[in-house]
Amino acid sequence: MPYIPPKTVRIVYICVLVGAALAALLGAVLSSTAVMIAGMGVMLLDVIFHFLWYRCPHCGRHLGRSWGDYCPRCGKKLDA
Repeated sequence: MPYIPPKTVRIVYICVLVGAALAALLGAVLSSTAVMIAGMGVMLLDVIFHFLWYRCPHCGRHLGRSWGDYCPRCGKKLDA
């Protein structure tokens, strides 16, 4: 699995999640089941992406809800 810096994973995660949520809401407002399901599917894939790649480059453990500059597990600085 290729290394992706945690900061990049955070940015991609938030952007895709917001876009997918808006698509799901638009599908609900327009009564379009296909658009709503597609939006929810993208949200699910985004969460899976987050759990696979939002990891410390030093200890390899998942960073959880941490948005800081240091790993909450090993305490080392996260690379940019």
